[in-house]
Amino acid sequence: MGELKRLEQVSHHRGQFGEWVVYGFKYRNEEGQIAWHTMSHPNENPVHDFWVVEGKFHAVSIHYAYKMTNETRIETYGIIDVSPDEKKAILDAIAKWEQEDAEGLRT
Repeated sequence: MGELKRLEQVSHHRGQFGEWVVYGFKYRNEEGQIAWHTMSHPNENPVHDFWVVEGKFHAVSIHYAYKMTNETRIETYGIIDVSPDEKKAILDAIAKWEQEDAEGLRT
């Protein structure tokens, strides 16, 4: 059983970064730590899901309406390797979106 934390989704974004289409959902926990749920694909399937915290990529599983409630359960697993080009696209996307969020912009 993992640690349960309340997360607030604070923004969401989408963009094309190199050959990768990247979606990002920014979350903040009660302590103020930021994490990103990203989904990426190279202009076609398959879609890859990651949980990114401080530049580290974790495998993630997301269950909506967990146990018939309005809650979402996010389970993360160990740090995983990501191909260099996909990792660069995702980190570039997060950097851009963090800047936009700081400036009050949305994409």
